[in-house]
Amino acid sequence: MKIKLEDTKFDIILQMSKGNPGAMSTLMSIIDDEQLLPILLTLNKENIYGSHIYMLWNDCCDRNNAEFKKTVLAIANKKISRKDLEERLLNVGYGKEFKDLLDDAI
Repeated sequence: MKIKLEDTKFDIILQMSKGNPGAMSTLMSIIDDEQLLPILLTLNKENIYGSHIYMLWNDCCDRNNAEFKKTVLAIANKKISRKDLEERLLNVGYGKEFKDLLDDAI
C-alpha cells in the first residue's frame, strides 16, 4: 500500500484498516498521539494491515494502547524480528503476545 504525501491521517487510517472495524478503532484510538506517524509508517513498512492491526492490538497487546505503541516501536527498531512477527501475528489466525521480547526493547 502506498501512503501518499497528500493523504490525511484519516485517509491513511481508512486505507490501512482495509474496512476492518477493529483496525479502524485501534488506529482512531491513537490518532492524536505524537507517535502516530512512526506507528503508521512501521505498520505500512511491515505490511501489517486490516485484521492484523486489530489482532496486534487485541490479541498481542491486551487492548492496551501503550503496549501496542511499545510493540510497534519495537518492531520499527528491529527488537522484534520479522520471523517473530510472522510466527506470532502474520501467519496465524490469532495474535500471540510479544511481552517476552519487549523486556529490553525500549
